[in-house]
Amino acid sequence: MRNVLYVKLSETAAVAFPGRNLKFILATSATNVEVSYGGDDGGIGTFDLTVTSGKADEVIKALCQMAGEGVGLIHVGDEIAGTYFSSDVTAIAAVAASA
Repeated sequence: MRNVLYVKLSETAAVAFPGRNLKFILATSATNVEVSYGGDDGGIGTFDLTVTSGKADEVIKALCQMAGEGVGLIHVGDEIAGTYFSSDVTAIAAVAASA
């Protein structure tokens, strides 16, 4: 496993998955980016990032670069700590585990 992406919404909602399982990243609005990944169970999981208005494209490019080039644990975001991989990410809006 080359890298693992990690996202934490709350103490009970967090997900970590291999970067190779990243399926797609979609700007669903000027302020929302949806990330989809495949689970080991064959299901699809998602998480939504709230982003600075008009910066969805930059966030998508940065996340793609991190997933493609990064090695080890890639901290996408921690809503409790208020830390994100990009200053243009302002929140983690939702996490849905693969089912």
